[in-house]
Amino acid sequence: MEWSLDYSVTHRKLPISSQQSSGVFMEEAQQSSRKKRFRNLHVLVVDDDADVRQLLRICLEKEGLRVKEAGSFDELKSQVQAYSFDAALVDVYLGEDNGLDVLTYLIREAPYTKVFIMTGHESISLAVEAMEKGATSFLPKSLGPLNMIRTFLEKYEFPPVGGDENVLPYGRAFIPQGLVGQSPSMRQILDQIEQMKDADSTVLIWGESGTGKELIARALHQNSLRRSGRLEAINCGAIPENLLESELFGYKKGSFTDAKRDKKGLFEVCSDGTLVLDEIGEMPLSLQVKLLRVLQEKEVRAIGASETVQVNTRVIAVTNKNLMEEVEKGAFRQDLYFRLSVLQIEVPSLRKRSEDIPLLVQHFIDKYNRQFGKNVRVPGHELMSRLKAYHWPGNIRELQNSIERAVVLSRDGEIHLEHIFCHAKPSSSHEKGGDGQFLRTLPFSHDEAKRLFERNYLEKLLREAKGNISKAARLAGKHRVEIYRLMEKHNVKKEDFLD
Repeated sequence: MEWSLDYSVTHRKLPISSQQSSGVFMEEAQQSSRKKRFRNLHVLVVDDDADVRQLLRICLEKEGLRVKEAGSFDELKSQVQAYSFDAALVDVYLGEDNGLDVLTYLIREAPYTKVFIMTGHESISLAVEAMEKGATSFLPKSLGPLNMIRTFLEKYEFPPVGGDENVLPYGRAFIPQGLVGQSPSMRQILDQIEQMKDADSTVLIWGESGTGKELIARALHQNSLRRSGRLEAINCGAIPENLLESELFGYKKGSFTDAKRDKKGLFEVCSDGTLVLDEIGEMPLSLQVKLLRVLQEKEVRAIGASETVQVNTRVIAVTNKNLMEEVEKGAFRQDLYFRLSVLQIEVPSLRKRSEDIPLLVQHFIDKYNRQFGKNVRVPGHELMSRLKAYHWPGNIRELQNSIERAVVLSRDGEIHLEHIFCHAKPSSSHEKGGDGQFLRTLPFSHDEAKRLFERNYLEKLLREAKGNISKAARLAGKHRVEIYRLMEKHNVKKEDFLD
């Protein structure tokens, strides 16, 4: 399809009457507004016809957008490796290459990029197929370049700004008890909370570390009929077995050397309330037997006691392990697993709900602006695209820590890439977490430098101990509990260091 390249003809200024002037001024005002709205939008135009690419580029830049071009699949790959794009306009026929192959590549390598397929009348069926494969929309070339660009800008669905106070610049946030998100997976979790909140059945919440499992457990309690009762959480992997037993079930005075008075266990304390058992997969097998009995009989016997006490405690178990795999390995009791998992909530990793990242970023920026008395702005689309594309192995906890650091270190009210991803830069030796990384990322605040050194030390310690916590504790001259606490603090998993 041939288009005129004389773009100036379409924008030549002609004499206008006074009756037309208001309409012209209105059009100019709208164009100025569009320019402000889209000035941070970065677009890739992909077409094997150089004239078409040039004309589309002129039209897009006239609207204030930043534009790159690619005439082939290989050129597109180079551009995607070098730049982050908010949108790509891709011809469905790309020389010898298929535009659908380009679409597949973009969805895999740049999932944050919205893809618009450009098509002629004869390729509408391919455009429909592209939509099924994940394209945002298609743009008929029959519209002509100017109308194509206007259609593209209308369909881009640029996030709303201002208006309803409940609508953030990147969408609507649902925030019960700190839960932030609008993705389908988060909506499903909110629905599950609504369904499960008033049931007395045990709930198993599982997912990777840092995904917000304890927040969901707290939301279940705070929205339930038990909300006036006690809520307690205990980490089953951070407390030695004998102390964990006394914390859960209590003890009688004189039952052991340091038992100088009676103490109620958490099951008794939380009767008519909720007890959250964090990292339930780390509970020793001997205690699993006692826990199962409590769940079945609804009664506890304190250490050294001769009688049992009836309890009405709802239990929510939380884990980052696949408990069925632990059952198969003999590390977790099958009967306890079935008792705990009457109701289940699976929490997705952040990389599986990347559409929630803009909301989370704004939520954390607002939080730390209030905390530190600053006025840091939400990042533009280029940086936001990178945040959405990053795999976030530490999930929401890692994102939160990164935003906190970026807000603290910001001097100009902007979020900067080097502050967000300083921990991900390779060291001079190309070894993740090496000393070169620590030295190059200084200066930080004292607390930040201390935190980074502590994490590097912990990783080296676990690497030397090959993931053996007892050995790591001996090398460090610390108790195992302290090593577990450091691992939880820095979101470090021993599985990453096992041979």
